[in-house]
Amino acid sequence: MIKIINRISLFVTIGIFFIFSNPSYAKVQLDKANSYIYQASIAMTKGERDYYIDKACTEYQKAYNEDILNLDAIIGYGKTLAYKGERAEAKTILMQGYNTNPENPKIQAALGDYNYIIQEYNNALEFYKLALSSGYLKDYRTNLSTANCYEKLGDTKNARLYYQITLMLNPGSIDAKKRLYKIDNMYQYNVNPDKPNIFDETEDDENTDINTIIEQCKDIK
Repeated sequence: MIKIINRISLFVTIGIFFIFSNPSYAKVQLDKANSYIYQASIAMTKGERDYYIDKACTEYQKAYNEDILNLDAIIGYGKTLAYKGERAEAKTILMQGYNTNPENPKIQAALGDYNYIIQEYNNALEFYKLALSSGYLKDYRTNLSTANCYEKLGDTKNARLYYQITLMLNPGSIDAKKRLYKIDNMYQYNVNPDKPNIFDETEDDENTDINTIIEQCKDIK
């Protein structure tokens, strides 16, 4: 009897979701959020950038509320929350996406980005490698992110390998060329590159907090 009641309750919950969800409205909110992400990418000051990230986060939340199964809304909402420092909520949202789509490389890469943002590079690397093995093997951004993680962890041998793969996928990648040049110069001048955080941390790269969000949003349709 209890099992029957629980099943009825589940069906009612699912029915309510489909009655009140509005995927088309969620798409409108995603478009707004992505426009704010673009504005953040060209902002001249941190204050201006944070303003647009906050606006984007609000729109991602609206999209998520309209369609809680929309993976793009989950990823956008989770990553903007992470950027804003709301780590616990960001992890909850992203893990929801992962639990419902455990083999989807998009959410795997997004969790890699989340862990990169909070500087958990070993965890980030695991998720990036999972994404690579789940269908993103030839994805430029995921290979670049993997290389960046290895670099952060001081594993320049693997960092160099993945920067080379990145350049094979995107020969015009300025960031990969720059990183390879720096690693090769350190070997040339007998500097030991195989220790963590030896690179100039003030130097911009394509996997900074804002850009992991921006790059991911380019995949959202």
